[in-house]
Amino acid sequence: MKNKKPAVSAIVTNYNGWELGLLKDFFDTFLNSEFEDFEIYFVDMVSTDGSAEKVKEKFGKDKRLQIIKNPENNMSSGIDMAMKRAKGRYIFFLNNDIYFEKGAISKMINFMDACPEAGQIQGKVVSYFDHKKIDSVGESMDIYGNPVTLGAGETDKGQYDTLREVLSVTGSTSLYRASLIKKIGILDPDYRIGYEDMDLSLRLRTAGYKIYCFPEAVVYHRRGFSTSRASDKLKGEIKFWFNKNRIATIIKNYSPINLLKSLPVVFFIYILSGLFEIFYKRLWRFGIARFRAILWTVANLPGLLVKRRKIQKIRKLSDNEAFTTFMSKGVILSGFKGFLESKRW
Repeated sequence: MKNKKPAVSAIVTNYNGWELGLLKDFFDTFLNSEFEDFEIYFVDMVSTDGSAEKVKEKFGKDKRLQIIKNPENNMSSGIDMAMKRAKGRYIFFLNNDIYFEKGAISKMINFMDACPEAGQIQGKVVSYFDHKKIDSVGESMDIYGNPVTLGAGETDKGQYDTLREVLSVTGSTSLYRASLIKKIGILDPDYRIGYEDMDLSLRLRTAGYKIYCFPEAVVYHRRGFSTSRASDKLKGEIKFWFNKNRIATIIKNYSPINLLKSLPVVFFIYILSGLFEIFYKRLWRFGIARFRAILWTVANLPGLLVKRRKIQKIRKLSDNEAFTTFMSKGVILSGFKGFLESKRW
């Protein structure tokens, strides 16, 4: 029985979570949940608050816990390190500011066991601070890559309590079928942060798998708590990563027709947005991040095309069959407005 593989490999990423007061609550609720058949990888990304040492001291006696120290502050590569070690038949992607309602984990496992066509699912995520406010019931974007968090900020009146397919899952908490790693691949380490969840979801969908929001499993999220203390310099860097990853996701996953239709518009919006932010809003770090994203794309285009060829080889469905029907129906003007106001940097 000692060599029995766990049902779930949970991966939680962390940067200075101890200082923010997140980790004690996270581990108290997760390690003491009703579901026990798991291993958990705590991936620390060069925290300066001694998170890894404090977690080991406080929770290290639990044999299910393994601590991974990523030598760089790169969420994607840190998750990949854990994915390569994972032994469970499911992988749980988790932020360090997530807490589960009793029974939620078991419900998600049981659903995945009964639904083999599901490649990934998320629960109904509500605000930790106000359980009547929805945080996410799935993720979407329009054809230009403008992100939309489904249900965000709405009062929960049961309007999302029915199982539904979604374009993508929230990056804060989702359950992924581990058997797909060899077929779909791991996260793109070049992403660092932002759109890694959407990129994985599009790969899953074009390969013929479905993604669901399973509302019977309720999860609580302290959205924005981890980034609330970020410096303007760090926010500018995050803006850059989100912007260049948006372009990379489009290049890697879209059909040639949709790529030609959307990419020029994205570049046009980036240029207008960048100029607007620099000269009108005086947010020069954010504006420059748009232009840096374009330059990065041009410089790294050969590598992106290599990744694109690999992804297109596993394609079974057209864009329309796989994901465009689940996209937000944005237009250029609303897309431009969304780029400027996006809560996802």
